[in-house]
Amino acid sequence: ACPSSTTTMKNGIETALKNIWPDLGSVHRSTSEVLTAAAADALLDPIRDAYTKLGATATVLNANLLGPGVVELEFSGPENVRYGIELSLLASPLVSEVRWYIADKNDEEKLA
Repeated sequence: ACPSSTTTMKNGIETALKNIWPDLGSVHRSTSEVLTAAAADALLDPIRDAYTKLGATATVLNANLLGPGVVELEFSGPENVRYGIELSLLASPLVSEVRWYIADKNDEEKLA
């Protein structure tokens, strides 16, 4: 959902509820979604064709293993594409951090 429409909806719900219960605090989004490797991979679906056509590959290795909301990915490709993938993942409320493992020319991985 668009951030501005989410804010508009939140404010409308908050106003309606405060009319009934004036002492109500603020409204917060509650999610029962859990970040798994499959869920993190699904977050890449909308942009997968684009980054593939730009010569990049991104493979989800783990999610939540290093901490809540942490996604680990193996990546090869241009740096600006990596940055775009990271921004896309961080747009999800389930993701708080992205850790990159970059495959170099000698098939060795290093943490980016």
